[in-house]
Amino acid sequence: MEIRARPLTGSMIVLHEASIAEVLERCVGLFKVGAGQGAPEPGPLSLPQIEGAVAAAMTGLALMQTARGRVLPPALTLLWYAAGIAGLPARK
Repeated sequence: MEIRARPLTGSMIVLHEASIAEVLERCVGLFKVGAGQGAPEPGPLSLPQIEGAVAAAMTGLALMQTARGRVLPPALTLLWYAAGIAGLPARK
């Protein structure tokens, strides 16, 4: 697994060959958000918190793609990934 930081955009790219669950497990505690002065220091993010954030981000990206008129495949693909990460069952 390789993680590349993009300071210009404030983003990170995770290159991997593992399953998403394995990647998320390895990223637990990797990100830490600082608090203001006098506030207690937050602890590391848990796996469910990371999964929820990733699912919310992908849903937001899907809505943005839909608003741009790019429904197939980007918006549907992002929603599919978001549902999988959120643990929603797939219909067969």
